Amino acid sequence: MNLKTKHPEMETFQENIQFGLNWGEITKRRLSHLSTVISDAKEVASDALGEEAAEKKAANIQFLEQAVKDALEMGNTMNGNRYLFQRAGRLLSRHPFHS
Repeated sequence: MNLKTKHPEMETFQENIQFGLNWGEITKRRLSHLSTVISDAKEVASDALGEEAAEKKAANIQFLEQAVKDALEMGNTMNGNRYLFQRAGRLLSRHPFHS
């Protein structure tokens, strides 16, 4: 076994493992946050159905607009030079999610 020729391969292997671990952790955090955003948005939308005050409706609309922006931002999260939620086998030069 020639250790000098195997060394670069091991480095690449370790880099790939680290990339995968980072991708998994970032994805887990972003999806957890997205779940919270969606849950909060559902609650605000449900509350808004029975609310009569114009100020409260305006605040709810603003909250929901921000929730959509947050969801788009989470969908466009990157790990290194790759988007977490891009289509498989495709490197994107722009965000995968747009408003």
